[in-house]
Amino acid sequence: MIAIVNPDIKLATMFIVAVGTLGTAATAFAQTTNSGIEILDQLVHEQYPPEEGQQVSDEDVRFHQVLCLGGISTEALESLGGCEALPPIGSDSD
Repeated sequence: MIAIVNPDIKLATMFIVAVGTLGTAATAFAQTTNSGIEILDQLVHEQYPPEEGQQVSDEDVRFHQVLCLGGISTEALESLGGCEALPPIGSDSD
């Protein structure tokens, strides 16, 4: 077994391992967060069905408006045209 004696090499090795670990954790978190948002979207659809004559409920629109402010969309919203399909927050149409 070879021991790393040079402090610069040891520090570089620790840095590479740390960056790799953080990258893996960030990727896993992003995937979990995205899945969580899809689940929340489904729950909003179930809890707040659209009224007669509406395609989606007002609560669903507000949910997506807030997500879009954070740069987040969902599969359901993308199928309708994405964040651009939503009325601006505070407009009379929301």
